[in-house]
Amino acid sequence: MDITITFSDDATTEAVLTHWLFNSGSFVRSGQVIAEAMLDKVSLEVVAPSDGYLSIIVTDDQAFHSGDTVAVIGDQPQPSPTSMEQSADLGAHDPKEFVPVTPAVRRFAKDRNIDLSAVQSAYPNQKLSIRLLEEWIQKPSSGSKIPWDTFRRTLIDNLRNPGAIPFTVHRKLVWPHSLEEHGLVLPVVCHAVQKSLGTHPRLHGWIDDEGFVQAPELAMGIAVSREQKLFVHTISPAPESFSAWQTALAQIKKGNLNLTHRPSFTVSNLGPWGIEYFTPVLSAPGVAILGVGALQADGLPVSLTVDHRWVDGVDAAQFLMEVSSQIMTIPAKK
Repeated sequence: MDITITFSDDATTEAVLTHWLFNSGSFVRSGQVIAEAMLDKVSLEVVAPSDGYLSIIVTDDQAFHSGDTVAVIGDQPQPSPTSMEQSADLGAHDPKEFVPVTPAVRRFAKDRNIDLSAVQSAYPNQKLSIRLLEEWIQKPSSGSKIPWDTFRRTLIDNLRNPGAIPFTVHRKLVWPHSLEEHGLVLPVVCHAVQKSLGTHPRLHGWIDDEGFVQAPELAMGIAVSREQKLFVHTISPAPESFSAWQTALAQIKKGNLNLTHRPSFTVSNLGPWGIEYFTPVLSAPGVAILGVGALQADGLPVSLTVDHRWVDGVDAAQFLMEVSSQIMTIPAKK
């Protein structure tokens, strides 16, 4: 049985067969999507009209006219010479085990040694995509190794700076009773940090093996967790008032993330989960990151990690003293 695609009354109108989901020789079933085509940026699905073995005529990235036969379904597999080259690229398969996916998804799976049939079993009624494969990677499996996805590998590269000499100092910042009614730790901290960086420029900028570059203006990075992924949202330009910080930080909760700017100072807040002190990890090329813990009756625990190549212990201690002093200047809630 011929498989034809009619998309126009004009027989001269052309579309492009973007990719086949099955190889020539594969067994397909009636109603199954077996290929996709593109017409003026509109995607067209090619559906098998009956059960049988597929023999491809129009190959990937090849143009065809409306009404042309793009493939044939027969009782026996009859792969064409062109499809043999395609099969070598996609890999030979048992028709019972073959999983129809786009070439991009198949390459993604091959690079990470992912068994597509196992993923298909986990998501039997869904079309496999790179997003689903990344979700599959994150699932723990007894006795198996979970390979890094692209996002996690990039994060590791940013956190792994062989030239850095990080060290962390901890202290409790004073928290006046006048601020207890605010109930918003992060805006207070960000506003105090902004005021303190003006007199402690060594902690404000970027560092590499060649030296330090001071940031011309504050681009505050806020570490944010979304769907098991860590992002650094950047607030730039920095707000000038405490109330403006409240507004800017509220946008993060709405999911509005700015990932285009490189932060010149970063804040990571684990206080909502009851953590008091921790060791924030510098992300290259940052020179300083402040970890904020859960507010206590006797103050706010914070942890400051800096790169010792540029920032000395005294610098870090004096900066935290200044942040503590700036907190005292924030007006009480009216």
